[in-house]
Amino acid sequence: MKAVITYSFSFLVLFFFTSVKCSSPELKEFTKKIYTDLEHPEISYEAFHNATIGYYYLLKKGTLNNTKYLSIIDMSKSANEDRYYLIDMEENKLVCHSLIAHGKNTGEEYAKYFSNIENSNQTSLGFFTTAETYTGKNGLSMRMD
Repeated sequence: MKAVITYSFSFLVLFFFTSVKCSSPELKEFTKKIYTDLEHPEISYEAFHNATIGYYYLLKKGTLNNTKYLSIIDMSKSANEDRYYLIDMEENKLVCHSLIAHGKNTGEEYAKYFSNIENSNQTSLGFFTTAETYTGKNGLSMRMD
């Protein structure tokens, strides 16, 4: 399963109390329908909504190499909870739900500090595409752009 996750998807969304709100009634209705059909209430609707809007925006721009999968990491949850979600956007189904770490200078159990400064060792906020894999101290890992 790890190999499928590692090599199959090319889009990763990192979410944490985003200040960008996509709140038009049409967008909310659109994402609420997809969310409801997904039938996984453990994914927060707010995280799902913002990630889905970002996914379709990047899809329209032609930025995505692999359009089938959307990954969401909900950094508002504890690092001890499953907060990673891999969603098959073509089938509208949850493929994987698991634990995921955050940067070492981001906080202990909860992610509290974020930075986009290189070498800060903090988790960055925003939308990412996946890059190459490597073996880190926790095993198979993936770089993100």
